[in-house]
Amino acid sequence: MTSFPTIRLLADPDIPTACVLAWDALQQVSVATGHRAVDYDDVTRGWLEGRARHLLAHDAPGCWVADEGGELLGVALSLRRDDFWFLSLLTVRIGRQGRGIGRLLLDAARGHAAGTTSGAIAASMDPKALRRYAAAGFDLLPCYEATGRPRTDPAAVVNAREAVRPGVLPADRPLLDAVDRAVRGATRGPDWNFLLPGMQLLVADGAPGERGYALVREVAVGAVVAETPAAGPGCCAPHSPGSRRPATTPRWSAGSTAASRGRSPSRTRPGCRWPPAGRCACGRPPAAAPRTCCTAPSADRPG
Repeated sequence: MTSFPTIRLLADPDIPTACVLAWDALQQVSVATGHRAVDYDDVTRGWLEGRARHLLAHDAPGCWVADEGGELLGVALSLRRDDFWFLSLLTVRIGRQGRGIGRLLLDAARGHAAGTTSGAIAASMDPKALRRYAAAGFDLLPCYEATGRPRTDPAAVVNAREAVRPGVLPADRPLLDAVDRAVRGATRGPDWNFLLPGMQLLVADGAPGERGYALVREVAVGAVVAETPAAGPGCCAPHSPGSRRPATTPRWSAGSTAASRGRSPSRTRPGCRWPPAGRCACGRPPAAAPRTCCTAPSADRPG
């Protein structure tokens, strides 16, 4: 007779072990799908443990572990903001997969979604995980990630520099919240405290419909959120010129605003390669409302 571990709420002492088992499982999938392994260094550990503690502080009912006699076998982290639910992490320890543990963790985390109208999952390309999410009613949407130095029209850069400025919190929260409601269907709430350290916030505060923001660092654009496809590249254009090293731009989903309006990622950010990002977005549409999707950029976790 098959025995199942106990599915219980995450506690703070669980976090270091949960993050290591999650990283190991995700790296296994990454290597199996043609990506290079990344070391679990102090920076990675700090970010993963910081994310888990942030979600435990603000979304404890959405954070779960599978425990078998004191050994952690899996972890699920989820959040809800306004009417939007997001699964930020779901992994099972290597060697314990294929036993239904992931399904039990997903069911527990989805309890935190009660009363929401939309949701999304940032998924790996693990076929087992994708089948599980599809069986749970999520649509599978491919994502792409760009690497390279974008070719930017100098005139567009001048215009962007006039329209885009450094963001300041809390003064810019009304603008950021308005853009997030228009694009994501929900604000980020307390997540700004987790997202901003180490990032530069740029905002385009034009007329409604022309607003947006970007989170950037030296060689990466962490997130671009804009009310229209045209406004998105402008938010990070001041960050691009003069860079002599390749930069990584956010993952784009086939269900994103740009793609849904017939603009391919390569046209939106020319000069970059657009291979599959190694992640897929899984959107659960609310009843009688537009579909919701997640582009899963690295700086956009926890969601």
